[in-house]
Amino acid sequence: MEIDLTEIKDIETIEMSLFENNNMIENISLSKVKLIGKDSFRNCKNLESISFPVLTNISSSSFYKCEKLYNVYCPILKIVANSAFGLCNSLEEISLPNVTKIERFGFYECRNLRKVYLPLCKIIEDRGFWMCPNLRHISINNVTEIGDYGFFHCKKLESISCENLVKLGKNCFTKCVSLKRIHLPKLTRIGNEEVNDCWRSGTFEGCESLISVNLPKLLSIESNAFWNCLYIRNLYFPNVVSIGKNAFKYCQRLEEISFGKNIRFMSIGDDIFEGCENFVSFICHHQLLLPISLSSQITSKIVENKSRFLKDVIWLRRIELEYQMIPDDLYAEIKKFLIPQFFFQPINNKRKYCLNDDIKSKRKK
Repeated sequence: MEIDLTEIKDIETIEMSLFENNNMIENISLSKVKLIGKDSFRNCKNLESISFPVLTNISSSSFYKCEKLYNVYCPILKIVANSAFGLCNSLEEISLPNVTKIERFGFYECRNLRKVYLPLCKIIEDRGFWMCPNLRHISINNVTEIGDYGFFHCKKLESISCENLVKLGKNCFTKCVSLKRIHLPKLTRIGNEEVNDCWRSGTFEGCESLISVNLPKLLSIESNAFWNCLYIRNLYFPNVVSIGKNAFKYCQRLEEISFGKNIRFMSIGDDIFEGCENFVSFICHHQLLLPISLSSQITSKIVENKSRFLKDVIWLRRIELEYQMIPDDLYAEIKKFLIPQFFFQPINNKRKYCLNDDIKSKRKK
């Protein structure tokens, strides 16, 4: 039924919890409302359609758990507040052309949400679209920041393109199993800064379908970032200087990673290629620091541990590294450790090393 609001048709504000748990409302349209208070329509189980043509602000949980809500018309709304549309399981498409910010849990667990149009949105806070399993298409090209778990477990999301994104929270696209393409040309860092053994997920962990990655400005790949991305084959990072622990762990089809010229690595974590069964090529055109630097302190650590990084890439058929300076004792230790799998030889007097041709021919046999 359509609620009769004749007596309050000119109101501009709907007070907090005014219609909370009201199961009589099915459709509501108020042409002058500019503000909706906290919990105003929370848990209105039969609410299907809302129309607020001049609404600019809604408060937290305004339409939380309106399970039958499928039509939302708020053309000049600026901010989607905390949990405003959380658990609205009948929402399939939503267009909010003037929204600039999605606050925490804004659309979390909207299980039938398929398409989202947010052309002016700049910020999506933590868990903004957390566990929207049917979300396939989202237009957020002007977004500059996505918070932690922003699209966690959106398992039907196929691509993400944000020309202006510069900040990405932890676990943002974890378990987006259908995600195939990433285009984030301004992003400089991905992954988790700290590793917690009880919660190991990374930004794209479990993105099993990922095949195309475009991150030209990326400087740092933090721990677990691409863990278990099963279909990635080739990666190129022109500006990366740091790789965290487990960054490419269990990328079973990964074959080659290459890096830009004149790049100086600041750190490389442990186990970055563990479980990469087809990995054959690691190309770096400048100084490779194993795992953090070539200082005497770290050199002794590398020698003591037999270079954990090189253990990870023991199956490589081609390794191309250029060093500005390799201490003799470290070079001797690395060379001893790699034989018979590897043999370094100089190329063009530039202290660049790759697999010896004799070893290559033996490998082919």
